[in-house]
Amino acid sequence: MHPRDHGQLLWGWDEEGQSCKQTYTGQLYAGELVILDSLYLVHRQKGRCISQSLRCNGEPDCDDFSDEDNCESFNKRKDKCSTLLPIPGADRGTQGYNILTGEFVDHVVDPKYYGGMCEYVYNGDWRKFAYDSFCENLHYTEEYKNYRKPYNYHTYHFVAEATSHGSQEYYEDMTGMLKARKEMSSVNAGITVGVYVFAAGMSGSKESEFLRNITKYKNQNLGFVRLWSKVQTAHFKMRSNNLMLHEDFYLSLMELPEQYNFGMYSHFFKTFGTHYVTEGTMGGTLEYVVVINKTSMAESKLEAKQVEKCIGAAVGLTFPLDNVVSVDLKVGVNPCNKKGSFDQGKDFNSALIEDVVTLVKGGVTYSSSGLLAIRNPETYRNWGASLKYNPALIDYEIMPIYELVRLSTAADHVGARLANMQRAWDEYLQQFNTCRCSPCRHNGIPVLTGNSCKCICKLSYHGDACEETLRRASALGAMSIECEVARQPSFRHQEVTMPKYQDRWVLVVLGGLVILYIREEDPDKNL
Repeated sequence: MHPRDHGQLLWGWDEEGQSCKQTYTGQLYAGELVILDSLYLVHRQKGRCISQSLRCNGEPDCDDFSDEDNCESFNKRKDKCSTLLPIPGADRGTQGYNILTGEFVDHVVDPKYYGGMCEYVYNGDWRKFAYDSFCENLHYTEEYKNYRKPYNYHTYHFVAEATSHGSQEYYEDMTGMLKARKEMSSVNAGITVGVYVFAAGMSGSKESEFLRNITKYKNQNLGFVRLWSKVQTAHFKMRSNNLMLHEDFYLSLMELPEQYNFGMYSHFFKTFGTHYVTEGTMGGTLEYVVVINKTSMAESKLEAKQVEKCIGAAVGLTFPLDNVVSVDLKVGVNPCNKKGSFDQGKDFNSALIEDVVTLVKGGVTYSSSGLLAIRNPETYRNWGASLKYNPALIDYEIMPIYELVRLSTAADHVGARLANMQRAWDEYLQQFNTCRCSPCRHNGIPVLTGNSCKCICKLSYHGDACEETLRRASALGAMSIECEVARQPSFRHQEVTMPKYQDRWVLVVLGGLVILYIREEDPDKNL
């Protein structure tokens, strides 16, 4: 064991949020408990003071269980909380969030710290956990009536009845589908997670991989059916101050230099994210994008509505079916009677479906045999039933990660790191901003992948900037720029004038997403 530090002022907060500090002149070792009057302080977690009553109580008040080392006896609690499970998804709301990838990363606040308190929440509908027609009914047993609430959670409420809703929609082109998806992927608190920055020079993101797989299908002869389902199981809010940081986050924070170094702070954001969650909703989401061959659809004399309904039914979004769709895909008594199985990914009998791209959040998506393919009503119900034990964070409000540090128990001794973090945060987000991209014509979507930009064009438009079309050209042609301004938490409205054009550009900020439009006449108006 090597000395970590030498005599200095040690300070932190106790479990009631009261400041405690003391000068200690001996050597400190990583993980060592130091007695400060009636308080213990774990040096590996300077921001955490714990009282002697928490020593040897059988709970990890120091996260690494160092407060439970070398105990001659244990004074385990005998109250109601001794047998309670933590609230479902407790570890989900405490993860950092990377707004550039849309992914949750390492923990930033401690999901296991209770501070010696016994606070629990009651699942009022534990006998009738209704799940609508999507996943039939779920039922808790009596042992799931109450759950213990960790210190960092201010409130946690099970919804009276777990609600679920979904849809299936057909889109003629990629831009329509992506814009609809973005509207449903919004994050509150003045920040929108756009689908337009989906790689950001990073790898390993499920969200980025999902969008990458979708956007490779830019052929004008392809349509898209988007199946979407969301289930809500609980709502929560985090504490607004004196938050207890996760040990790994705290240690990494204190290892950052007090002199500004963008490279080190950038790596910190990649590990712990750009934001933290302040409140949200637990549950699960299921999303399919089915790539449709329009030529095959026309040859089969099918309409888009017929296709979307039959694919939705095959998964279980409308009514229970077997895993093989063996109907005619036409309106009538037997509405889906054409060959085509929705059970084995790309191995379809029908030439109608080019590919299926899937993104599942929450629940158990892996089985003993590997990935649990949700391709029919039975696997859909199995996934839904697992959400009560393994929810994901599906709706949430977030704030910049430096605000977490400012509102934590460690705020008083991070020094210049807080200002450095805010400066690096601005620079980090600017590096992956779609405002760096040139505008796309005719309301195409600009996408920033790493350091390169491209446009996804609407139906009947093509070219690097969607400038080419077979349609009759208008006087100017609409252009759009959409970019992330996540550092602007408020809504605002303003107009700007571009000297290159006489038309007025209207700049609108909605939830952090900037949209610049040139108004023009409908290019189809004279066709």
